Amino acid sequence: MSACTSAPSGGGPVQQVEVTRVVEVTRVVEAAPAENIPEGAIVIDFWHAFGGGRKFLIQRMVDDFNYTHPGIYVRAENKGSYRDTLNAAILAAQQGNPPHIVQIFEIGSQLALDSGIFVPFEDYAGDFQPEDLIEGVANYYNFGGKFYSMPWNSSNP
Repeated sequence: MSACTSAPSGGGPVQQVEVTRVVEVTRVVEAAPAENIPEGAIVIDFWHAFGGGRKFLIQRMVDDFNYTHPGIYVRAENKGSYRDTLNAAILAAQQGNPPHIVQIFEIGSQLALDSGIFVPFEDYAGDFQPEDLIEGVANYYNFGGKFYSMPWNSSNP
């Protein structure tokens, strides 16, 4: 973003105005993608914390899923940082309009559980095989013997 000031002689800010306009147009395009939701499809809202190039990777994965599952339409939305995404999901749930799936960072899993608004993932995953997970990673997602989420992009320092 840029702020407007009085123009110095020589017309210097003309380039700045052009750049600002391009950024504003880009924001509009990113904020309002065209959705082609198939008629009668089940719509699943998926909130994630990936920005930059990873945002486009996630969208490609979602597009591939939507293409191969015509009766289901996943709508991916970036909500900022990991903490911002978790906070947005908790607030949305408290307001009665939560997303169906949320990407939560490992340590945030306990905060999500403590909020009381998340349900165990494994209750909805028919062929989930917890023994396929690395035990140290799986422990971040297992509470009281139930998996409330599953590892997707666990990382280390």
